Amino acid sequence: LVNLPGVSGGAAAVRRTASGTPLLVGYIAVTPGLEGSFDVSESRARASEALPAALVPRLVVVDELPTRTSGKVDRDALPWPVGGAEGED
Repeated sequence: LVNLPGVSGGAAAVRRTASGTPLLVGYIAVTPGLEGSFDVSESRARASEALPAALVPRLVVVDELPTRTSGKVDRDALPWPVGGAEGED
């Protein structure tokens, strides 16, 4: 995710829908100054070119990635459920 143009940080997490279906969600923080011009659809298309279909995440843009005191991303603090995520079924 962090190799996508305009992405300053990223993390992936498996989430479950209300029906229990697992979804791979990619949370991305956009490089400061590019928020208005960042194209989530284009980023998902680029990810689709590099990854097998089952590994292409639903992309969710967040203002910042929450971190633990260790500096690692706190996946439990990432938003879920999210509305309007790119690639939702």
